[in-house]
Amino acid sequence: TIRSSRRRFAARLNSGVRAQTEMHRDPSKFPSDEDGDILWRMHLAGDDLTAQRNVNFSVLFEAETNAESYAAEMRETAFEMQVDECLETFDIPAWEAVATAHIVPSHERITALSNLISSIAARHGGFPDGWATELSPNNSFKPKPLRGSA
Repeated sequence: TIRSSRRRFAARLNSGVRAQTEMHRDPSKFPSDEDGDILWRMHLAGDDLTAQRNVNFSVLFEAETNAESYAAEMRETAFEMQVDECLETFDIPAWEAVATAHIVPSHERITALSNLISSIAARHGGFPDGWATELSPNNSFKPKPLRGSA
């Protein structure tokens, strides 16, 4: 399972993707933005981007009560939700709420869900922290572990 911010996910993909400059990047499928870049790297890694899978959208909160009220509202919109104390080091206590959607990871779908999640999170004082997913089971890409990972 890849569970990290977009930057860490992109760095992990970069570690295993060979330069493939001969391939043409279709801007309608892979726009020139952070999400498009991640999807493009997944494509270069051999991921089957037509395969449905769980995509996790992370939102950070300063208070557990805000995270729980956000999760309750998100459950009403048919997302699976998980709320945990964030174990990363922050100057203040933090809670992470992860909304899971089972989708085909297209740029259009991820952008629409990110926008919906951001607007709901804002009402509860949350800060979106990106999305993550597992690579499709029928790809050949094996990411290198991040330094310090077990």
